[in-house]
Amino acid sequence: MKSRVPTKLFADNNVDVGDGRGTYRPFVEYALKSWSEFASHRDIREGEIPSVPEDLRSNSSPSKYPPGSEVRITAGLMNPNIPTVYGRYALIETLGDAGATDYFGGIQVLNFVLMPSPEISMPVFGADVVSLPGDKHLIVIDFQPLRDGGYLDLHPKYEGKLREIHERYSQLDILPWGGDIPDAASRYFSKYALWTRLGGSKGNTDGEKTDTNSNDALHTVQTTLYHAFCEYFDLYLEALDHELSGGGEAGNEAVALSSDQLSDRKISLTGYLNYRSENDPARPMLRRLYGDTFCERLISEVLFPAGARM
Repeated sequence: MKSRVPTKLFADNNVDVGDGRGTYRPFVEYALKSWSEFASHRDIREGEIPSVPEDLRSNSSPSKYPPGSEVRITAGLMNPNIPTVYGRYALIETLGDAGATDYFGGIQVLNFVLMPSPEISMPVFGADVVSLPGDKHLIVIDFQPLRDGGYLDLHPKYEGKLREIHERYSQLDILPWGGDIPDAASRYFSKYALWTRLGGSKGNTDGEKTDTNSNDALHTVQTTLYHAFCEYFDLYLEALDHELSGGGEAGNEAVALSSDQLSDRKISLTGYLNYRSENDPARPMLRRLYGDTFCERLISEVLFPAGARM
């Protein structure tokens, strides 16, 4: 029997997530399970859960290959809901036999964000992991800074742990640095970003195309990068627990920011949301697969919603 994401972990319980499993379904399963355990640890009960609009919860588009397959998108919010954190994901999977079988080719995408409200002094957890036809994989996993200069707003204890995790994975030959980052986007990359490109092919000095690491790329995604995602996510929840406990004082609420600090956080968060919504690199693909209206509503109402612009 194929494993499925437990229904209770989805904010929108009536979303049919299907029986097939794409490349990044295990990433979502792990994050949702960990989030549920985190909420239980914090004694957060299920209450009123913000809901993704019904017509944005899922969509599908026929895929040329394999025959009978489809490219399905599923969008959801984190459950239980923590009022001071906006958590959401968008999962795109090419699934064989109209979604009924496992398939790891075609288009496979996970965009996952945990975004604290301005009252919580934390970076944004962001994972953008993309697999494209031709065995090409682009991966970014990061604690994304909101302030200029890459300042993380992260307790030194947890920044030290983040540094150790980053060093361990970034030193692996199978995870080469992904290359230069555009200036406009670089302010939202921390120095601990795990940014890599895997697979595909490139020309050699004779102009012939050669596989770089394509034979092992998918295996690396499903093993090494999966474990990296889990470690980054676990550490983020650990740091968030620290902040929600008042900086280590168990049972207390998060330490209140000054009015100037709160104002700066609001401005920074608004800038982050504006930049991400206006420059979402998935926009052309979403438009091609699901149409302009669905694409723009998904970006503005779910991925980077105006209601989160605080």
